[in-house]
Amino acid sequence: MNNKNFVVNSSSKEMFYDANEGFIKGNIQKNIYDMYKDYIPVEPKVKNEKEALLLFIQKSGFATHDLDLYLDTHPESKDALELRNYYLKQYHDALQRYQEKYGPLTLGFENMKTFSWVQFPWPWEEK
Repeated sequence: MNNKNFVVNSSSKEMFYDANEGFIKGNIQKNIYDMYKDYIPVEPKVKNEKEALLLFIQKSGFATHDLDLYLDTHPESKDALELRNYYLKQYHDALQRYQEKYGPLTLGFENMKTFSWVQFPWPWEEK
């Protein structure tokens, strides 16, 4: 899993948080982040490799989606588009690794031979 922060150039570094910081703050755009009262963002804790990969999927998916929203209003931003495409690739790569190792997360997982997830405990049933 590639946890390196990607920066297209210095202007994108000034405009956007990396996927990790954007995820825990709930906003990838630095100029519109507004801290709620005295809340200090906390990074989620993971217990194992499966949770770490799932968290990585959530972070890269969040960054992709938030940059999509930014591009809706700034379609000319090449920096944002390059950063979005970088996070989208990370998301798809991590999603594929997760699904190959742990099973499907989405309905479009093509490599499924059976609907086997119903044979195992749901995440909230695991101890």
